[in-house]
Amino acid sequence: MPGGRNATQRKDAAARIRSLIEDGRFAVGTPLPSERELARLLDLPQPTIHRAITGLERSGVLAPAAGRQRLVRSPEPGTLQRTVVILSTGHTAKHVDSGAFSDNLVQQAHERAVALGLSSLAFDPRRLDEPALARLIAGQPLGVIVPDRGFEQVHDRHILEALHNARIPIASADYSGGGPPCDLALSDQAAGATLLVHWLHARGCQRLATAWAADTCARWWYAPRQAGYDSAMRSLGLAPLPPLLAAPMPSRINVWDDRRGAKIWCEEQGRHWVGWLIEAVRRDHIEAILAGDDSLAIAVRHALAILGSATVQVVGYDANAAAGPLAAEGLLPVASIDKRYGLIGETLVDLVAERRDGRLSGPPTIRLVAPELVAYAAARRSLATGSGSSSVKTPAPAE
Repeated sequence: MPGGRNATQRKDAAARIRSLIEDGRFAVGTPLPSERELARLLDLPQPTIHRAITGLERSGVLAPAAGRQRLVRSPEPGTLQRTVVILSTGHTAKHVDSGAFSDNLVQQAHERAVALGLSSLAFDPRRLDEPALARLIAGQPLGVIVPDRGFEQVHDRHILEALHNARIPIASADYSGGGPPCDLALSDQAAGATLLVHWLHARGCQRLATAWAADTCARWWYAPRQAGYDSAMRSLGLAPLPPLLAAPMPSRINVWDDRRGAKIWCEEQGRHWVGWLIEAVRRDHIEAILAGDDSLAIAVRHALAILGSATVQVVGYDANAAAGPLAAEGLLPVASIDKRYGLIGETLVDLVAERRDGRLSGPPTIRLVAPELVAYAAARRSLATGSGSSSVKTPAPAE
């Protein structure tokens, strides 16, 4: 009887480890956590974990590596024909700067694949050397997904070229370029800017300007977002104002690490922006500012407080200010845009599935995902009272 119970526990442990590999928690090519860590994670005895890992090694799921490590192994030839491969570095820490939103994209991509009757598997692009790449291609995957920031992770562009040359469908949420032509799923940046303009106008603002760090003007999303702002202003009978551009101020501080770092960052960036805002705010009688992202919006609000213009409404983008230590510093943007990473992940799976089965043919396509506006209630309260407070993020309808 004890032997039967042990065998059941071993099979359960092996199945759960396989599941963690399939949903991307342990990406292909990365070391498996130690037996002790897995025992703690799965709440099972370490000897059971050891037996499960031994069985997974025999079945080819794991491969021995240096010391006592095991690597998540690449699949055998021809075994990925109904599998969507996601080039992902695996599970990341749950704070904004390390990719919590990208985690959501990957998770939703896995879930969408399951809903379509497909399987999914995460590969760590940093570990795709020539032999691993050859095994991946030999597996004949249904398609490959490159999440946002993906091209930054795939340092050797020949990896994507090799996948493209093997006629494996590729879909990406990264429009930074540098890779082969592929289908794209992107948040609609112009629509996001339009939502913000209409939201601010409905609240009595007519003198609206955009604010950017000058080095972001070369990014792909700058032009559509600025165009969305211009178009929305004209549709309301308002004159677009020239963008407020400030030279970037490098900082060694990671604003997402802790409250102390966030406080220092807010103070230094706020002082930096004073010089770039003072003339334009007073000359153009600006009532609201659309900042390039949430962290920039917070810096701009700190600058406006120094200038005595704290009633100017400031909106951000990316909807991440309330997720980290910056929220504790107050002066949040009054609203922001959620790019809907989860829906982008689902759309990426749809693109490779449609490309593989012939429903999508011809040149690469770009499929835009409608964003959502998010209002920060606490930020609006702090404008009224002159004090900062932690934010409560609430969805706001498009207007």
